[in-house]
Amino acid sequence: MPFDRPALWIIDHRRLVGGLVVAITLVATVGVSRLEFDDVPRSVFQSEDEGFRDLDALFAEFGNDDNQCLVVVESDELFSPVGIAALRRLTEGIAGIEGVERVRSMLDVVTFTPLGLPQPLLPPEGAAAASYAAARQAALDHPLLAGQLLSDDGATTLVVASITPRAERITDIEVVVERIREAATAADVAPTLRVRLTGVPPIRVEVFSAVRRDSVRFMFLGIVSAGLMAVVLFRRLAAVVIVAAAPWLGTYWTLGAMGLVGEKINLINTVMPTLVMVVGFTDAVHLMFDIRHSLASGDSPLDASRSALRHLGTACALTSLTTAIGFSSLAVARVGVIQRFGLTCAAGAVFAFIAVITVVPLLASTWLGRHLVDHERPDFVRRHRAFFERMIDAIVARHRLVSVVGIAVIVVLGLSATQLRPDSWLTEAVPRRNDSYHALLHCDEAFGGTLPVSVVVEWPEEWRPIDTRLLETLADVEALVRDVPGARHPLSLLNVLRLFPGEATSGDSAVLVDILPTEVRRRFVHSDTRRAVVTARLRDVGSAANEPTFAAISSGLRQIEAERPGVRLTLTGTAVVATANINHMIVDLAESLALAVVAIFAVMGAVFRSLRLGILSIPSNVLPLAVTSALLVAVVGRLQLTSVIVFSICLGIAVDDTIHFINRFQREFALGGSVADAIRRSFIAVGSAILTTSAVLLVGFGCVTLSETPSSQLFAWLSCVAILSALLGDLVLLPALLAWWVPERGRPMKDGKA
Repeated sequence: MPFDRPALWIIDHRRLVGGLVVAITLVATVGVSRLEFDDVPRSVFQSEDEGFRDLDALFAEFGNDDNQCLVVVESDELFSPVGIAALRRLTEGIAGIEGVERVRSMLDVVTFTPLGLPQPLLPPEGAAAASYAAARQAALDHPLLAGQLLSDDGATTLVVASITPRAERITDIEVVVERIREAATAADVAPTLRVRLTGVPPIRVEVFSAVRRDSVRFMFLGIVSAGLMAVVLFRRLAAVVIVAAAPWLGTYWTLGAMGLVGEKINLINTVMPTLVMVVGFTDAVHLMFDIRHSLASGDSPLDASRSALRHLGTACALTSLTTAIGFSSLAVARVGVIQRFGLTCAAGAVFAFIAVITVVPLLASTWLGRHLVDHERPDFVRRHRAFFERMIDAIVARHRLVSVVGIAVIVVLGLSATQLRPDSWLTEAVPRRNDSYHALLHCDEAFGGTLPVSVVVEWPEEWRPIDTRLLETLADVEALVRDVPGARHPLSLLNVLRLFPGEATSGDSAVLVDILPTEVRRRFVHSDTRRAVVTARLRDVGSAANEPTFAAISSGLRQIEAERPGVRLTLTGTAVVATANINHMIVDLAESLALAVVAIFAVMGAVFRSLRLGILSIPSNVLPLAVTSALLVAVVGRLQLTSVIVFSICLGIAVDDTIHFINRFQREFALGGSVADAIRRSFIAVGSAILTTSAVLLVGFGCVTLSETPSSQLFAWLSCVAILSALLGDLVLLPALLAWWVPERGRPMKDGKA
């Protein structure tokens, strides 16, 4: 057999191989000690495309649009002595926080007297009651407040705290966010006021915190629960230790390699350890069952380990190769973080393979091997042999019906998958009981949205620094944004000019720009670079819902450019760029998955030296993809990063078990007998390993369904469904297809020529 010589070498040089395992682990320990968590949010969707460069240019000139904490103040008595006093205490408290660069609120806004003199909009302490009512009406009519810092009903106002751009990392942002939260709590807010904190920075902090909590809590709970299930199924602690050690080491080596090359852990590759563990665990279980079978037959631990490697080494190599091929296809992705994710997982598959084919036989060939089988008590296979036989006999007897029904289900469910569209939104991973989440929903309702988008206006050199043509262009852009469904409350230099008498786009208004305070002017226009900005707000309803809005604005901007030669208009902002790049991630993952399916089955056909077997392996592996995608259509209706990664998991599980089943079938068929006999023996030998793997993984992933994070819950539920459907594909559909299409002995089986 192809793996005879490596198997003999590994077993005959156990001390050397053991030394290599220890050496690799020590080197990995150095790498793990250098491993860092990439908690810079923008790095998740960072790329080298023009959109990201436009975003960097926007931030450099007009400030970040994703660093604003929104302190939401709600009250029916907002414009009252108590309400205004509380607002002052709150604003002053936040302004004194280290890490807060700027604070904006109603307190900063002025109005102008009939003589053109500025005066505060809000009345001073001790003012008459009538002045508060007048201030409320003035605020509702104020072009810099209405829809910007004050809701249309006058019952909600925002205190906007901009975090310094130097605080890029979540750990730094988290410190500032908590200080703002404490300031809001300690501001002695009036009982009639409700104060909550939301915005992009607090939401990101909540997401990262939830991911950290889930990673620790549910990884521990999942491992413990899966370990207990493995003890129940294997009935021998030694078997559990050996099976768990190999994938754990493979994962540890992968993390060490990441640390050594400087690759950081981020929100995308946090699932990598799970993927590597699943791949390694599946192969380790199959090896363990083969070893236990040999031990039960009277072989020594050393001979049983050697036999398992000889029989399953090629299958384990093929599972790792196909997994590596699948993830390597992500190297052509458009977003760097997805490219690195694919290459990291591909490397993880290789490390898992090395760990499995060395650690499992090495440990099983020691004194632990004598404790893997209880000769006095029947094992799982012997205790349930009659059940397995009845089940496979029923499948083989009805192989055509099972095959037709299975393929029909795949076609129907696969067609439903065409309805899936990429989607992502800011709060998709935020626990629904979180106060920031509900505050954001309130802002979406009260202000028509909280996600900022920007249109950058660049004018030609021949225009004056502040030209009436620029003001007219800004007015055109404002009108466009105002008319597009989904975008609300455009804000630009014109809002400031509307404070003065006359038309905001007139020559007189252009002259007024020079007398504006520098801070106010440079917030909206930079004459030195000939750039101005118009901002608007959108609801956090998902990228799929906002994409038509972006498309309509972009189309309108092209028309304005055609009418005004020399003007360049660019739609940008964190929401715009993140939507485009996260959608690219989802599409890249989906496309690479399709490419991986083709490549994997081509490799399987080549390794098994049978085009027929390569083709017959396809339906059983596509089934879990079809079932999972149909469930997404029915329950969620959207394709998220989480769900696409689940597809990779279910394909990996299904392909691994398919390879082991076909590998065993070829062995049994070569021993003689009919196709049905070979299928029956393969089912009894491999089915128990597949059931064990599935049961342990179901318990492990099932624990994550208890997560407080919606994305983690979805990930867990989809994974469980994928595991169950992969189980059906490998133990029901695949045997039926083999029984139908594999020719009996005496007719050629290879190359599909029968």
